[in-house]
Formats: sequence, C-alpha cells, structure tokens
Amino acid sequence: MDKRVYQEYIAILREEIVPALGCTEPIAIAYGAAAARETLGQMPERMIVHCSGNIINNVKAVVVPHTGSLKGIETSAIQIHTFANEVRVCDIDELMKKQIDANMRIALEGLSHPYGVNVGETLINAWGTDFRVLARALPAAGSDARMNGCVLPVMTNSGSGNQGMTVSLPVVVYAKHLKVAEEKMMRALVLSNLIAVYQKKSSASSALTVVPYLQQRPVRPA
Repeated sequence: MDKRVYQEYIAILREEIVPALGCTEPIAIAYGAAAARETLGQMPERMIVHCSGNIINNVKAVVVPHTGSLKGIETSAIQIHTFANEVRVCDIDELMKKQIDANMRIALEGLSHPYGVNVGETLINAWGTDFRVLARALPAAGSDARMNGCVLPVMTNSGSGNQGMTVSLPVVVYAKHLKVAEEKMMRALVLSNLIAVYQKKSSASSALTVVPYLQQRPVRPA
C-alpha cells in the first residue's frame, strides 16, 4: 500500500477514536450556543445553527475518494479492506485495545445497573446470552448507561460515543465466539471503524433555525 495513504488511515483512526464523556452531539451544540450567547452579551432572538453530518446524521451517497466516480459503502469497503489487511498491528493495537477496554467496561456497567430503559438487560432476559444477542445487548447497555448519568468514558467513532460502541463491541463479541486470533480481531476493528468514518464523512451539512424556547409564546385564539 502507498505509504502516504497508509499514514492517512492511521491518522484517521487516531483522530476519530477518542475518549468522550456524555452524549457528544448535544453538548457540542450547547457549547457553541453558550459561546455565541456570551459573545453577543444578551439572549439571542434567533439562531441559525450550521451542523455537520456527524451531528444530524443525514447520510446520502457521494462519490468515494480515490475511485474515479464510484459511490457507496461497498466501494469504500474495498479501499479500506486493503489497509485493514496490511496495517502493522503495532501501529493500531494500543488504540484498538483502548476502544475495547473502555467500551466493554461501560457496556458491562449498563448491564449490571439500572440505566434508562435497560434495553441490553431486556434483550438478554428475553433471548438469552447467545452471541447474536450479546452483539446487540452490549452496545445498547452502554448507550443506556452513558445517556443516563454514567460517568465512565467511551472511545468514540466520528465524534459519537454510541457509534464508537456500535462499531466495536459486536466485532469483539463475534471474534470471541469464532475464537479468532487477537490480530485478526484488531484488523476487523480497524475495518469496522474506518467504514463507519467513511459513512459519516459522506453526510451533508445542514442549517437549522432555532428559536429559543423561552421566547416562544402560545398562539391565543382570536
């Protein structure tokens, strides 16, 4: 693989898989709004919020880079699959292990204590501990925990903690079920993470007009 492309993939993984506390998207919007309010010096009457696709998740098909004019997830996977097979494990194992450890820890916390609507526990109680069930139950439990007050960190993907769990925990569950070597599991995690990054990067920007809640007034009948 071309050395420059190789290093770009490594940089993408290190940039997109990072620790996070709480739900990142609303926090990002809230921080931006608070900064704007401070700069303005008073409560704004109207705000136009420009959100990236990572925030609004409005995915649409675009041409995949470096493929001429090809589109779609399948095309992206062929670029990415080569890197996942050729990457030196020493370049990604520390990052992948951090993702496994942090995301599995909060998922198990979510299964052990009542958070939110307990989706993970409900799935296991209803369907047992088959690996197919665990692949869904663990991310769900981790999401319930982090969205409902758990202070444990997660390792994100594309700015989303929930997505970070979704792209990693099912891979770990299947790898353990198939009893594959750790190196193969690490490469599978690289593949999963990079495909998710490509999907998120294809999202279009959008602008939303937000009227502060306190300034909204009920419409009175004539």
